[in-house]
Amino acid sequence: MEEFGKYKEILEPGLHYYNPLTESIRTVELKTRVIDMRNQIVYTKDNISVNIDTSLFYRIVDAYKATYIVKDVVESVCQMTYVTMRTICGEYVRHIECIGSAGTAK
Repeated sequence: MEEFGKYKEILEPGLHYYNPLTESIRTVELKTRVIDMRNQIVYTKDNISVNIDTSLFYRIVDAYKATYIVKDVVESVCQMTYVTMRTICGEYVRHIECIGSAGTAK
């Protein structure tokens, strides 16, 4: 609940009374959401490009932080996912794995 545009309190589920002239209620959806993210090209340690297609599932846990601390929750989650995917995939050496598996296949 906001009073004169500033944070006042978090309302628990149930019936509440408020003054519509001075107070407003901002709702936050706490359900699990799905985002289909665009394709991303990631480079491994040995400079091989890998195309990654990602679907992201996330859920808001803290409504206060999602509303008042983060400007755009969806964009922030997407950017964190891109950075994490680049970091994780960049640690792998794909060239050696491809040569090793190609040499054993007959």
